[in-house]
Amino acid sequence: MPFHIDDKNTLIQMKQNPHLIYENEIVRVNKNTGLLRTHMNYSYEAYLIKIEHTADGIPKQALFIGSIHKQSNNGLHNADHLTYQNFVTAVNKLCLDLNVHPSICMLRPFEYGLNIEIPWDFKDLIYNIFFHRRKEFRLPMHNVRLVRCGGSKNNYEVKVYAKSEQYPEYCTGKVLRVEIHENRMRELNKKGISRLSDLLVLENHLKLRDVFLDRLQQVVFFDYTINNNVPDDLLPIIDQYKNQNFWRDLVFQDSLDNGRRYNYNLQKLNMLSKKFGSSIWSCILDMLDVQYISNLNLSTDVKLTA
Repeated sequence: MPFHIDDKNTLIQMKQNPHLIYENEIVRVNKNTGLLRTHMNYSYEAYLIKIEHTADGIPKQALFIGSIHKQSNNGLHNADHLTYQNFVTAVNKLCLDLNVHPSICMLRPFEYGLNIEIPWDFKDLIYNIFFHRRKEFRLPMHNVRLVRCGGSKNNYEVKVYAKSEQYPEYCTGKVLRVEIHENRMRELNKKGISRLSDLLVLENHLKLRDVFLDRLQQVVFFDYTINNNVPDDLLPIIDQYKNQNFWRDLVFQDSLDNGRRYNYNLQKLNMLSKKFGSSIWSCILDMLDVQYISNLNLSTDVKLTA
């Protein structure tokens, strides 16, 4: 969870903090002004801290790059469940150690998600996740653990991958991670989430939960378990739905019909999954919701507000 601090008095004191470990110094020349830009890099547990200085050597901004989840596990991993209480404890420790107040820590675009244990095969899941809001999931080269939708030009990305393959030593069973990576903060800012202190408020985590689950409902997932008593007249349609090129063609035609065919076929796919399959993606959404509420230590009857 990256964030930055601009308060000069805090920055001056921070450089003398015994919890910071000096790493190196990088000096660059501003091509437009010819002035030097100096970054002094420090580490603190799971965080890298880059302190930028003005040409006069005065601290200008500190950028924190790291994970609160890993911070709560001594920087080792994020393969377990990050509860609200553990999140608050980790943030309070960071702020206490570095003598900063969370209200002056301005959030940068960050990612948030959940780990859930699943009964399905990772490869079957990953190869059947096709699109999200007409943005295609792509498999990275030489790595079938991760599918990613969107990119830096989009407001956010959706990532789905096998956490237990990333951290087998910290997982029991098959652990799937589903997360949202914000590329811009505008939507969360409108919801009152802009500072680290905002994430110490439980209600704001419920807002994140609403955004998280609402976005994931838009995923095109072909339920490969669709095979129970399917009428013969539906078999050609199912063969189409299992072909990613079919969805690519729908996206291409999206500009011609305002997405009507795409949305119609997504709804029909979900209906077929529910009627003739195991509703795998719907089950995953339910599991994510239960885990989200469990992490917040709330009852499962909390309703979406978005």
